[in-house]
Order: sequence, then C-alpha cells, then structure tokens
Amino acid sequence: MADGLARLLEGFCERLEKKTFLKRLTRDWDSRVRISPVEGEGAVTLIFARDRIPLVTWADTDPVNLVITGGEQDLVQLLSGNEWELLHAQQKVAARGAIRDQLKWEALLRLTCATN
Repeated sequence: MADGLARLLEGFCERLEKKTFLKRLTRDWDSRVRISPVEGEGAVTLIFARDRIPLVTWADTDPVNLVITGGEQDLVQLLSGNEWELLHAQQKVAARGAIRDQLKWEALLRLTCATN
C-alpha cells in the first residue's frame, strides 16, 4: 500500500502545484498530515511548510497535526482527483485534528479535483 499511496500523493502534489492560486491557502499553513490505512501498514505523512509543496515522508514517529484514517480503497478514492469519488470517500474516512487543519485539507482535496 505504501507505494500506491505514495504515487497517489505525488499526483495530488502535482495537481496542487499546477493550481498556483492554492498557494494562498497553504502560505501560512505549517502542518503535518498523516494518511494511515486502517489495515495498519503504509502510513504516509505530508508536510506543508510555508510556500512549499508538501513533502512526502514515511516517518511514523514524527508528531502530526491531522490524521486521516480509512480503508485502503477509501483512501485511494480520496486522493484520486475525481470529485465524485472524493465525495463518496469523505463519508467513510475519519479525520482527527484541529478543525482549521481539517478544513484546509478538505479544501485542498476539493480544489485539486479534475474539472469536467
């Protein structure tokens, strides 16, 4: 799962980079977002750090601000870049952390979806 999740996160980062207007949303956001499948293996952490595209790391011991957990298929749908799949996955995925971090994460997911 770690490789598949990492590939999806790289795609998310590419979509985020293409939409330059989103830099205003992440400009003052220093946060670590851990995406963790309930199966336990393959957790990945995204690091948002001042004006930089998120850095993907795999260190499970680092402190995090937001934890996203769900089944493998739900996480795949969440990061797919498809708005319908995102809406479906958000119903099944749990987020724990400050509400500000949750709202920014949800906004980034929604705004990086492919437009039809």
